[in-house]
Amino acid sequence: MVSGLIQSGKEIHVINITWNIPTVPNGVIVMYEICYRKSNSNGPYNMTNTTNTQYNIGGLLPNTNYTIGVRAYTSIGPGEWSDTQFCTSNIRRSLVNFSITYILSSFASVSGFNITKISDTAVLAMWQPITAPEVKHYTVYYISTSKHKRQSDMGNKTFSAGSSEGVIGGLQENLEYLFSLSVTYEINGVEYEGERTPPTPPGKTFNFREETI
Repeated sequence: MVSGLIQSGKEIHVINITWNIPTVPNGVIVMYEICYRKSNSNGPYNMTNTTNTQYNIGGLLPNTNYTIGVRAYTSIGPGEWSDTQFCTSNIRRSLVNFSITYILSSFASVSGFNITKISDTAVLAMWQPITAPEVKHYTVYYISTSKHKRQSDMGNKTFSAGSSEGVIGGLQENLEYLFSLSVTYEINGVEYEGERTPPTPPGKTFNFREETI
């Protein structure tokens, strides 16, 4: 009997199955027969065959369960069917999880983030922009270092995907703040926020006159 039947692949309309070569008491394996149908169907199985230990079943519906069987044919005759249920949604989920893991692990933490004080109530945030089509926006978070925080002592401001800097105003002039930055990605219509940069205080006061001279 065929064993070790597993599913793999990267397409939502295809199930790639592989299996182990069975040990047969007599005869030589000449081919493998494959049958499949939707799991909730009472109709006939689709039949095909191959001489390999893997097969791509195409033309399937996404997010649909399929019952798949494989059996070996020897010179004496067919062996027993394996009988395993797979779902095309597993392919989609694996691909999405791979994309999220790859993108967030590669770009989650923005580089070059720094904060410069431009007035008693405003700062300029700057960062190295990420050139990835999945980038949705950047978010700068701020929180005061006061032990007795009020709602107005913390917050965030969002900036567009193409930006590399932004002004955060409306701060309390008698408070010190820490700032952090994250980037949000949109993958298959779902937004995922990456890790925030370590909290950092503002640097030196930005002098517009010095910068323009």
